[in-house]
Amino acid sequence: MKNDALPPIDPNDMVRMEGAPSSLVQLEDRLQEIGGGDWKGLGFRNDVLAAHGWRPEDSVHESDREAKAEAYASAWVMMGELDWRPSREQVQEWFVRNRGSAAPDLLSAYPKTSRARVWWLTGAVAIVAIVLIAGWVPIP
Repeated sequence: MKNDALPPIDPNDMVRMEGAPSSLVQLEDRLQEIGGGDWKGLGFRNDVLAAHGWRPEDSVHESDREAKAEAYASAWVMMGELDWRPSREQVQEWFVRNRGSAAPDLLSAYPKTSRARVWWLTGAVAIVAIVLIAGWVPIP
């Protein structure tokens, strides 16, 4: 798939849910697939987007749509240069070729645990514990 196979990333795609999958969704899916799927692929996708200038765990406001769109557009160009079917190693080589010593390490083990994921899991466990201790849900 070449760059012209998908329309450019549109900042409005950040909030659009209806219709056919946007270029943004297709790019995310492809990056996750390259990274190995599931949590492993999600970690890879997040690292690639962070290397392009947008860290998903730091972005919670709609005002970040422009920065997110720029990062996705940059990743979209990279994927087009790699014919949309690269391996993790080829993505790493692209960053080394284009960023030199500033290239991210995309070949380390995944998933990487972000602080946000740790806090979310801690909160979920705490809520379950409170519900069970308080007796709100009977244990059979």
